[in-house]
Amino acid sequence: MFENWPVTFTPSPWRIIDPPRKVMVAAHLAIATKSKHFRQDELPMRVKLGGLRLAENVPGWLHAWVLLADGTWMGLCTFTLVTGDGHGQLQLHQWCPAHALSPAE
Repeated sequence: MFENWPVTFTPSPWRIIDPPRKVMVAAHLAIATKSKHFRQDELPMRVKLGGLRLAENVPGWLHAWVLLADGTWMGLCTFTLVTGDGHGQLQLHQWCPAHALSPAE
């Protein structure tokens, strides 16, 4: 994963988590969206039911950490989002800011 990122300082600016660790992902913090500029009660039912839910914490797996140049950390996570009606889902494998992650119970 980090073959093209040589380590020139100690400790390393990246860490592989093996085996992956269970985490909770605050989806609304992990995925940036534009601010709510409309009332949710005015959305069409097809959007409420068919769109992905970001308002809750979802279980996931943490695979790696990387240090950003501003001193913050990002975690590489796998997690699944579900649609408003719970019938659809989308599995994601993405970098999430550390403040969107917490240890799973």
